[in-house]
Amino acid sequence: MLLNWQPLTQIASRLLLRTILCAVVLTLGSKIVMAQEDSSVALEEVATITVYKKWIGTTAEPDVRISLDCESGDYSGERSINQGSPDGWEIRDVDAEGILCNVSEAVPENFRPDIIDCQGLYLLPGSEEECTLVNTKIVKHIEMLNRYGIFVMIVLFLAVGLVTMKRIS
Repeated sequence: MLLNWQPLTQIASRLLLRTILCAVVLTLGSKIVMAQEDSSVALEEVATITVYKKWIGTTAEPDVRISLDCESGDYSGERSINQGSPDGWEIRDVDAEGILCNVSEAVPENFRPDIIDCQGLYLLPGSEEECTLVNTKIVKHIEMLNRYGIFVMIVLFLAVGLVTMKRIS
C-alpha cells in the first residue's frame, strides 16, 4: 500500500508558516514593548515657555509679574518681564502625551490686557513655546459738554436752521 504524502506535506508547510508568523509577531511585539520603554526617557526632556511683553500707546512701563498655570504638575513661580527683557520657564517631567498651560499677568492700571496668545499652550517633551502678552494704554474720554450743554447746542442749531429757512422762503 502506497502512502499519499501530499496531505502530510501540506500540513507540514502550514505548521512551518504558522511558526514563522508567530516568530514575526513575537519579534514585533518585543520591539513595541522596547519602544514603550524608550518613551519613558522622553519624560525627562525639558519643555520651555518663553514669554515676551509688548506695550501699545506708551514708551516705558515698569516690569510686569507673570505666572504659569498648567493642568498637571506644579510649575509655580512668578517671573518679571518687560518689553526687551523676556523670561520663561523650563518644565521637566512633561508627560509624553503633553500638558496644557496658561500664562497670566498682573494687569497694570490704565491698560487693557491681551493674553490670548499665551492661553492654551500645549507642551510636549522637548518642545519650545513662545507667546506675547500685549497691554494697550487706555486713553480716557474727556466729555466737552454735559447733558445741558448738548441740549443748549441742539436748541441753538434748531433756531439757526429755522432762521435760515425763513430767509430762503
